[in-house]
Amino acid sequence: MGLEVDKKIGKAFLLLLLTQAVSAAINGPAISNNDYHLDLSVGPVLGSNRMVALGGAYVAIAEDVAGLPANPASVLYYHKEGDPRWRPSFTLGFFKAINKDLDNNGSTTSDVQSHQVVDFGMILQQGKWGAGILIVGQPMEVKTGDRITGFSFVTPTIALGRTFMDRQLNVALAIKNATLEIKDKASGDNLFKSGGSGAEIGCLWNSGRGPLRLGFTYQGRSKQDQDLDLTSSTPTRVAGLIVPREVELPWKISLGTSYVWPSVLNGRKFLLSFQGTFIGESRNAYGVDSFLEQKIQPVGTKTVFSPRMGGELELIPKKIRGRLGSYFEPSRFEGISGRTHVTGGFEWGFSDCWMEPGSSLSLLYAFDISKGYANHSISLGIWRF
Repeated sequence: MGLEVDKKIGKAFLLLLLTQAVSAAINGPAISNNDYHLDLSVGPVLGSNRMVALGGAYVAIAEDVAGLPANPASVLYYHKEGDPRWRPSFTLGFFKAINKDLDNNGSTTSDVQSHQVVDFGMILQQGKWGAGILIVGQPMEVKTGDRITGFSFVTPTIALGRTFMDRQLNVALAIKNATLEIKDKASGDNLFKSGGSGAEIGCLWNSGRGPLRLGFTYQGRSKQDQDLDLTSSTPTRVAGLIVPREVELPWKISLGTSYVWPSVLNGRKFLLSFQGTFIGESRNAYGVDSFLEQKIQPVGTKTVFSPRMGGELELIPKKIRGRLGSYFEPSRFEGISGRTHVTGGFEWGFSDCWMEPGSSLSLLYAFDISKGYANHSISLGIWRF
């Protein structure tokens, strides 16, 4: 049986599904029918290395193709004055997560045997218009008990935007597509396949193109009905699991501000960014743990708020910059407290970039640590001075 799952659901579903495990922490009654929604939202910050290190406070930074997951207006970011051209941008990274409770619902996780993340993107700016594409590929292997499951996830994001008022206001729309395949490694059988697309709008206000920026994004509620027969006395199952009638991601609104001091502490550049993210309610929804354990644990019964902040200091001009951040992750499960994350990292520009004169190839490291969660990542990128 094939199931079609909607849009941005892809990446959140992948990362949630991969890090959940059967746990006795869920004490609710058993799921007995298909009349429920599967909520695929995730609490921790997941994104580029720089975004994670800055505590997720990135909506008002919106720089370059790596900023597309946070704000599609990133396609209108101008690094320098000059002729419009293709601007290459890439990240090659390794992600390692130690998760006892990824979505903060009280359950433990399975064993992630391997997880690689590779992405590549480009931006073209012509006059007042900007367009970009970012493709992210993530192969994974997860062990649950004696079973090893392979996951393949590919998500391209295409954005188009226009700048107004002498590049002080940038507005962009992004279309995101996601394809997820889950296979049993031993037999090679397909266990689950999902795909779909959705839209997001973002804007950035940069008054006088000065040091202050204001950012905003809106992601509408995303859902995909599964076309199930809810009148049947026998629920529809896939691989022994009672599947939901609908898969969804709640709406999300992010607002933020950032400010850059060009010269502090003997000529070092300093960036400070703040962001607030509202995550909406879900309807008759259970989390991924509930789906895997087939037990009821309601999620998203109310709108929650996540404050975020991050700072970046150029320790050695055009050579090394350090990052530190923090954010509060509210739990979307009743009776579970939210948790505070500490994030940070650094970037080392180690070589001139042949693809773009005046820039440097850089090595980046980021961490995100909280109760029951730890994330470490290393990647390569381009540092534009």
